[in-house]
Amino acid sequence: AHDRVGGIEHTAHVRAFGFAQLQLEAAPGAHTAHRRRCDGNDERLARIAEQQENLRARLTRDLTAAESAIATSQSTLDFIRQQFELSDS
Repeated sequence: AHDRVGGIEHTAHVRAFGFAQLQLEAAPGAHTAHRRRCDGNDERLARIAEQQENLRARLTRDLTAAESAIATSQSTLDFIRQQFELSDS
């Protein structure tokens, strides 16, 4: 029985060593794949940053245009109110 347990333990160690060896052999390929994913992430982050900046610029332009239109409308409203006040007098 002791020989069987020893044989099983030996087999387990040999298999574990073989598995570890396979992992070491696969490591360079895994590193390359990981590096490609990281590079892809960097490219996506750069695109997102550019899109954010474009959106920020567009929203700033739109806000400025809206504020200008509101100011013009307010000025027109003030003028019309003055005209009504003059006609009431």
